[in-house]
Amino acid sequence: MQQKPMEVLAYLAQQHPALVSRQELIDVVWAGNSYVGEKALTNAIWQLRASLQQLAESELINTVRKKGYRLAVAPVYLTEQNATLPAPVEPATKAATARRKTVLWSAAGVILVTLLAIVAYYNTAVTAKDTAAHIVSLTKGNGRAMFPALSPDERYLVFSWRKFEMASNLYLLDMQNTSAPARQLTFSVDDESRPLWSKDGRHIYYSSKTAVYGECYIMQLDTVTLASKRLAACNRHSTVYMDISADGRYLAFSGRLQPDGASLYRLDLQNPEAEPQTVPCLQYCQYRVRDMAFSPDGRYLALTRRAHRLSEEIYLHDLATGQEQKLTSGEEDILGLSWHPDSERLVFSTFRHGKRQGYLLNVTDRQLQPLELEDFAWPSRILPNGDVFYHSNNNMPQLGYLPLNQSVTGAVFPLTAADARYEAPHYNKKQHALAYVSNESGYMEIWKADLNMENRQQLTQLHGMVKYPQWS
Repeated sequence: MQQKPMEVLAYLAQQHPALVSRQELIDVVWAGNSYVGEKALTNAIWQLRASLQQLAESELINTVRKKGYRLAVAPVYLTEQNATLPAPVEPATKAATARRKTVLWSAAGVILVTLLAIVAYYNTAVTAKDTAAHIVSLTKGNGRAMFPALSPDERYLVFSWRKFEMASNLYLLDMQNTSAPARQLTFSVDDESRPLWSKDGRHIYYSSKTAVYGECYIMQLDTVTLASKRLAACNRHSTVYMDISADGRYLAFSGRLQPDGASLYRLDLQNPEAEPQTVPCLQYCQYRVRDMAFSPDGRYLALTRRAHRLSEEIYLHDLATGQEQKLTSGEEDILGLSWHPDSERLVFSTFRHGKRQGYLLNVTDRQLQPLELEDFAWPSRILPNGDVFYHSNNNMPQLGYLPLNQSVTGAVFPLTAADARYEAPHYNKKQHALAYVSNESGYMEIWKADLNMENRQQLTQLHGMVKYPQWS
């Protein structure tokens, strides 16, 4: 969780059971800066609710319309006997770290995402050295630049940019002048992402989720007038995945799972009065559709179906017959799927051994070719010359702790800082040790260490998918 939402939560806890006005929170957390605080507070409350909703069936933060917020449950503080944890100061000595052992947290590493374009030689072997030499960075700045989409005439690149403590909006980059600042297209407190171009380049389709009311809509944006309108409702509980058919007529998107197993929807863009229709599911209906991509020749729809976070595979859906065939096996958390212009190969991003990597998949012989490019995510349109646009997803979780019983808001103090992943810690008091998962050896394995992250010992050599160790 980011610092500002934590400060909001801490202040609501300190004031419980009193009602806290929005202006009071802005004064305390954002030093009275209403220009920044208004939108940031709305976003902070949304983040808190998203994080807390898994802990209780009812809302843990109440909203009193036009007045403010109130913590719905009484905070429970550590007893005086145990409240000996000092606020974090200089990098800890062993003794200082041990005193804080009861508050170890898994602190996700900051995700710094930069939109990139690469040139990949798909007809030859791609080495890491060759690929890296052809990477071109297109954006820079704070926040997360995601979901790049190139216009049909290749002149403009639209993408979603979520700056820190702000909702995501759409931006447009002129590919003939990439040094110029990106032009902002939408100005909303809602999260707007996953942009797609219409085939004529006039409109952009995207998803918009309201932070306050929890609603989701598929929107159409006119690139000339910047007027937007709602086309259909979408599933607010998960990311919306969309693509447009090769002839430009239909917009397909993922949605709620129906009783018959259908979770793929289709909207006729040529009929202004059309409502979304479910696409009948004939096979593999026990797995929900997630991402999708229409083949350029109009024959197929490539789909990813997810059983759970640790199991997601690619399927080839025949648009004429509705039949599907499974193309991959053993993949995890696929982020992005796109066709090569030859309609014979797919580029996708998957998660292997704790690293986000890109692959080229031949749909005929199902052979995989690694792109040897780490942090590769959300590949979008691929040009005939081999250029592919994607964003870099650099996420290396580290371990840390956070004192919760202080009179003032504390900060996460890191226990690890490395290029390897450290995650899912579980502390055992009897052993005075942590069990955790790391890819320090090159594979995701279970490790053990003391509370100073010293005396590290690798416990497994499974070379497989390892998650969430728990002590007996």
